[in-house]
Amino acid sequence: MSRSVLAVIEFDDNTPPNEPAFTNEGSIWSLQEDWGLLGCKDYKFMGAISGIQDSTHKGPLIPLRGLPRNAAQSVKQLQDELITGWLTYNEIIASLEHHSVKVETLDPAVLRVLDVMRLLGAKLSEDRVRLVFAIDV
Repeated sequence: MSRSVLAVIEFDDNTPPNEPAFTNEGSIWSLQEDWGLLGCKDYKFMGAISGIQDSTHKGPLIPLRGLPRNAAQSVKQLQDELITGWLTYNEIIASLEHHSVKVETLDPAVLRVLDVMRLLGAKLSEDRVRLVFAIDV
């Protein structure tokens, strides 16, 4: 069965560094049009981050946790999707390793997203950048 991933990069550039991440509403970068994750069919990536279409049958390293409780209002549109979750850059990398997926084999759109997350994490701190995703079922 064909599946697609919808995603945004949510990053907290609005909370002072001495407060917990995402205390204030963060900014989002929609990946639905700009970066091509709308309709992305990289099943290795989807399987690693969610367990959906997982050909390894290992299950997700980090169980799906739905939308972040403090997600930006514009991110909450994804809650209508049945399968939702979020991961930081390091959690994504660990999930890929858990599934023996080499980063360089991922779809170019996914590689761009990971590059952006890594760079934002280096600037803001890793806990202030997350990929929020929904996978249609």
